[in-house]
Amino acid sequence: MEQAANEIKRLKTCINNLISVRALPAIWSGGQPSQILSALLDVLLEMLSLDFAYARLMDSTNGTPVEMVRFAQDRNLTAQPQIIGRALNSWLEDFADTSPLLVRNPLGDGEVSVLLLRLGQQAEIGVFVAGSKRPDFPTQTERLLLNVAMNGATIGLQEARFLGEQKRVAEELDERVARRTSQLRAANEELEREIAARKQAEALLAGEKRLLEMVARGDSLTLILDALCRLVEELASGSLSSILLLEPNGNRLRHGAARSLPKAYIDAIDGSVIDASAGSCGTAAYRAKSVIVSDIANDPLWTNYRDVAMSHGLRACWSTPILSSEGKVLGTFAIYYREPRTPTPQELEIIERTTHLASIALERKRAENALRASEQVARGQAEALSQSLDILATTPDPEKFIGQMLRTIRGLLNAQNVSLWLFDESSDSLVLRLQTDGAKRATADATGTSMKDPLSLKQNAIVQELLLTAGPVICADVERDPRISEHWRDHLQQNRTNRFVVVPILVGGQVRGLIGVHHSDRATYEPEEIELTQALAHQVMLAIQLNQSAEQSQQAAILEERNRMARDIHDTLAQGLTGVIVQLQAAEDATSKGYKKDARNHLQNARESARHGLSEARRSVRALRPQILEDATFWEALQTLIKSATVGTELHAEFQLRGKVRDLPEKAQENFLHIGQEALTNTLKYARATRFETRLSYNAREVRLEFRDDGKGFKLNGQHGGFGLTGMRERIDKIGGSLAIASARGKGTKIVVAFPDK
Repeated sequence: MEQAANEIKRLKTCINNLISVRALPAIWSGGQPSQILSALLDVLLEMLSLDFAYARLMDSTNGTPVEMVRFAQDRNLTAQPQIIGRALNSWLEDFADTSPLLVRNPLGDGEVSVLLLRLGQQAEIGVFVAGSKRPDFPTQTERLLLNVAMNGATIGLQEARFLGEQKRVAEELDERVARRTSQLRAANEELEREIAARKQAEALLAGEKRLLEMVARGDSLTLILDALCRLVEELASGSLSSILLLEPNGNRLRHGAARSLPKAYIDAIDGSVIDASAGSCGTAAYRAKSVIVSDIANDPLWTNYRDVAMSHGLRACWSTPILSSEGKVLGTFAIYYREPRTPTPQELEIIERTTHLASIALERKRAENALRASEQVARGQAEALSQSLDILATTPDPEKFIGQMLRTIRGLLNAQNVSLWLFDESSDSLVLRLQTDGAKRATADATGTSMKDPLSLKQNAIVQELLLTAGPVICADVERDPRISEHWRDHLQQNRTNRFVVVPILVGGQVRGLIGVHHSDRATYEPEEIELTQALAHQVMLAIQLNQSAEQSQQAAILEERNRMARDIHDTLAQGLTGVIVQLQAAEDATSKGYKKDARNHLQNARESARHGLSEARRSVRALRPQILEDATFWEALQTLIKSATVGTELHAEFQLRGKVRDLPEKAQENFLHIGQEALTNTLKYARATRFETRLSYNAREVRLEFRDDGKGFKLNGQHGGFGLTGMRERIDKIGGSLAIASARGKGTKIVVAFPDK
């Protein structure tokens, strides 16, 4: 009876335990695998009165096993799960269904019965180990409970793993979606920035094209700079732009363009001096580097300009110097904002490219102005020299010629007074010969005692420098020039002379006098102006020498010699000046068409021809043999002169040489060369030809020189005796040669000169 009661009691306990085990999945439902395993160990340790319970769970995420262990409540053990796991490894790696096994107690002395159970069919989820010292462990009931518990745990762990995997996948998916969304958002923002940058770049490129077209068309600088400011303000929203120009040879900035800045502010900064601390623009021009002021209210560079800027609501200013190709400051370009801020990379690029455009526009305009001024000076030189030569060749009175030369210099340099002084060796002083109020001889009191007193003359630093250098001397400021004595300064200022230039009159390299050119106010003297004044001074000296010859010889002989010298000068210079004028006309045409390089080349050719003519003028005082024959043969010299005069023109020069070249007498070479110059001059001036042929022939009896053009020609009627043709006939007569001229309307002209070769 008692046995039956015990059996019923064990059966009830078993049923209760089984119910408890079956209830475990409801407890751990939705939990993590580690939570399921922990609950399983706690329940079974207490339910089966185990000494220990150990579980090893394979982690599906990283493959590292998770180990847990529980000990009986009456045991105070601190062993870690890994220690128990290492002690059981030899049985866990290969265990059979014949468990339990009697093994060495991993917790201390003696032996213990262990039951090894799989979690999953092949233990793919993990293993469970129950250990007890009871000799009857495990009973059938305990084995049943453990198997039911393992089955429930396996299902729960699989579900937990599945749910965990789903959750992990969902989290990964959410993370990928979030990451992709972030990437797409960033890509979209970057795309929007790229689109905006591309639009800005296209707008900047289109603006640059418009501005370069304006520069190429020759639009005014005001229009170009205003368009530049408009372009920047369109590209940089909220900006106000300004361009200031540096005064030539000065230290002040002048208003160039500022379409949006208040007029009162423009007027306030116009003419500001560049300095190390002069706002953004003045400092940028001083340093020749960009100056970025993000907050005008607190920047020390704006100490002197802060109030005027703040009163117009200007809070930031970024200024960049406009530099020439040589690195010289031409002006500044500035961007203002009404709030403190620093430039973005895009804005810095706009500033850089805009400043470059401004530099191109300014340099182009300055080059055009310089080219135009140089052309005007060169044209004035050619016209003045040509006019003076005509006067010298046709005016019998040298005194009138000298007066005309002084008036020419006065008009060319826009002077208030031009005077001619000659040295008097007997009194060792300067004597005033003529001044610019016509050909009237000046009085001695016109210029002060410093030029009359020999002792004072020797102490005059200007005159002494002129004698020492035998070259022009410039006084740019009478008030401050230390070379000017106090007495002389007072005299000059009384006559309203604030600056002057003196050029020497030379004979055989010796200074025989000077020409003084006085001004009350003007810009600096250009080298071309000084050179022309010096050339005219040489002609004045030539006229003086002719006049002296007239006083010492019979009038007829003097006139003949004078006319011969005048024609030689006319042939040497006036004919050469025709080539200068042709080159200047070509330069003017190239300038009007915007061909800057061609215009410079033409001007260079004109300058070289003019310098050659000026050199010949200097030589004419000493001798009249052309310099070019000193350095080359006659044929080479003739080709050089013709090529130099026709380069850049529509006239095509051709040359032919026949026979064996022989030396010619110097007189024959000189006269042949002058005849060739005159023939070319007539063709350039009047013929409108496209072809000019020069042929030199040597035969046993004579040397023959022919010139032929395909121009409009002229009618020979026996009356055609112009200065040039007359000079040709006189020249060929002097060397005993012959001259033949053939021409007809529309059929060109042919000139043949022959010299008998004895």
